[in-house]
Amino acid sequence: MKTLIRMFIILGVFTLSILATTKNSSAQAHISFQVFYDQLSPYGSWVSYPNYGYVWLPNAGPGFSPYATAGHWVFTEFGWTWVSDYSWGWAAFHYGRWMYDPFYGWLWVPDSVWGPAWVVWRSSPGYYGWAPLRPGISINVAFGPGYYIPNDWWVFTPCNHINRRDVYNYYAPRSSNVTIINNTTIINRTYVDEREHTTYSYGPDRESVQRATGLNIKPVKINHRDSPGESISNDQLSIYRPRIQKTYANGTAPVPKDVKDITEIKKKRATASETRSNAITAPATTKQSAPIKQVPVQNNVVKPEDNKSKQKVPAENRPKENSQPKQGNAQMHTLQSKQAHLTAPEKSILAAPKQQSITLPENKTAISNKSNTELPVVKSKAEKIDITNTRKNSVTIEKRELTTGRRSYQE
Repeated sequence: MKTLIRMFIILGVFTLSILATTKNSSAQAHISFQVFYDQLSPYGSWVSYPNYGYVWLPNAGPGFSPYATAGHWVFTEFGWTWVSDYSWGWAAFHYGRWMYDPFYGWLWVPDSVWGPAWVVWRSSPGYYGWAPLRPGISINVAFGPGYYIPNDWWVFTPCNHINRRDVYNYYAPRSSNVTIINNTTIINRTYVDEREHTTYSYGPDRESVQRATGLNIKPVKINHRDSPGESISNDQLSIYRPRIQKTYANGTAPVPKDVKDITEIKKKRATASETRSNAITAPATTKQSAPIKQVPVQNNVVKPEDNKSKQKVPAENRPKENSQPKQGNAQMHTLQSKQAHLTAPEKSILAAPKQQSITLPENKTAISNKSNTELPVVKSKAEKIDITNTRKNSVTIEKRELTTGRRSYQE
């Protein structure tokens, strides 16, 4: 009897242990995208993006570039693995893909498969380079000739600096990317993870890096941690890398608790961009009658456009302010000189209000043989008024049976 009771107790304990293990395994197997939505929300914004659903915009500041900013490479059993300095790096650099939007910048699209780094590699005798993979692109597709990566997505560093913790201080300028790319080839080395049934991009082989650096490259061991995050010490990388499911255990899709309105983000980005633009705008002068002219920024210094009108320039060297022919300017000057010698009654006649301009028929237009400079029409009942100044120059004003129009000044 006692033996039977003892057997029932042992069987009960064994059953409970199996149930507990099954429960834990079930819980582990159904960690959903909700962990991404919750853990990354404090460090960026979740928005609904066409064709990709919910994507994440990190608050990483200007100049951010995935697999380039705030991190470094370490060599592990899976190949070269990116270790990020960001607290959210365990997710955004080991799950999912990155893409670039001209307005928003870099966006992260979550996915359920873990990897050491979702990038493609290039090499040359002097450089190693890498670039993030687009969403939905597998390693095999990335190695194909039809897959295009924009030139400015690539990051290159001299081969002997690839394993430095401060590798970001040795990146080649992006302006050199085209030249470097034309002299490099794709590294198609991969690692197949049989446990996860996943293929990773391995990157440069260990022996090549050892030759380039002159160092013995010791593989870093990857350990699992129970909470989100990653850290490295004593040649061991502890990283949170659970098996992620896209849905909950019941099949429903998780949703971010705080989804930002994409139009509001556009307004904020536009405001921030306008603020930065205003900060480098040429200063306005005290008196400004025309719109302020923007001056290109050179070497981070704004140089206002030179105001040549304020400089004293010899009269013979001054540029002509009027683009009219010289003959017209001389005639206008002659007219003004003659008008200056008119008597008060004569000036009053010439000062009469100018009427609306019309074109007179050819047979009624008085045209001077020397000039066709126009004067305003003057209403007068006199058939002809002859005004003679002290210099024996005459101005003839003829009567017209018109109330408006133009007539020629006759010298």
